Amino acid sequence: MQPSAETSRATGAAPVDERTDRGAGASPRGAVGEAGRAARYRLIAPLARGRRVLDAGCGTGEGCVILAAAGAAHVTGVDPEQAVIEAVRRRVPPGIELARAEPSELPFPDASFDLVACFENAAEAEEPERWLDELTRVLAPGGLLVASAAGSRAPALERALASQLANVQLVLERTWIAVALLAEDAAAPGDAAEADALRLATEPGGAAQAPANALALASAAPLPPLPQLIALAEPFAGERLTAEIERLRAELRDRGNRIAELEAAEGERRELRRLLTEAEQLLAELPELRRRSGELEQVTSSAEWRIATALQVPGMRAEGMWLPAVRRRVKQLLGRLIRLGRAS
Repeated sequence: MQPSAETSRATGAAPVDERTDRGAGASPRGAVGEAGRAARYRLIAPLARGRRVLDAGCGTGEGCVILAAAGAAHVTGVDPEQAVIEAVRRRVPPGIELARAEPSELPFPDASFDLVACFENAAEAEEPERWLDELTRVLAPGGLLVASAAGSRAPALERALASQLANVQLVLERTWIAVALLAEDAAAPGDAAEADALRLATEPGGAAQAPANALALASAAPLPPLPQLIALAEPFAGERLTAEIERLRAELRDRGNRIAELEAAEGERRELRRLLTEAEQLLAELPELRRRSGELEQVTSSAEWRIATALQVPGMRAEGMWLPAVRRRVKQLLGRLIRLGRAS
């Protein structure tokens, strides 16, 4: 159950009760989200009667249908995507006008609408000032503008609207899990006796919950009274919640497996980077190795090397720049041979 108003009600204005029959495959989270979107239109539906209405960002067109059924004189829906407009046009009843348009570039004259609804998170738009200027441009004098934003952005939306219109009111949206105790012959939604047939009670401290979303109503004229609204998504079923939990657990397991695969792949990449670094170092040393190999080949092909090898000169190593040392050692050996020859 998703109340759209900030305060709970024990008595007073009758709530609008929207019961929607969801398919068995829908998740509880998805059902609540759908009920929340419809609830915003249900909240302002009584204010649409006899008015020219614009739904800026109409999406599926559900809101246009709700506002038209509430008695609006004329309903126009716009969306930036032409494909969305074409799909919605096949589903909405005749009399609802649809057009492709950006919220910041509406193809309508000034003061064309008495009620402008914009539930596309006005406070988070790329150009909120230009967007808001355009919505107020097409709003008739004394008309009502209703926009939405995420709960954390509600103050920014309120300030932006207050800079354009004199009267602004915030309506905060919260979500609760509820238990309904309804008699079989309880008054149907809309009956005068409903105020006594249905009561809403919240646990102490429930109102401290942060709002998920917020609606802001703004007008140059005094704002009309706004009823409280309770939107019932669907009956709560334990097996549905269990199935949703299992689905989320399976999704977490899949993500965990994917993370493990990515970590293994990252380890392989690190090893490949290490091997690549070693290969680059060897390539950098290759010219020096070639030079030293040439020197070694030159030394080993010389007569001095052959003599030194035949005499097994101790301490000689075939590395570095050792050619002068070899030559000196050979000269010493030749000198000893000459002296020995003379002595004999």
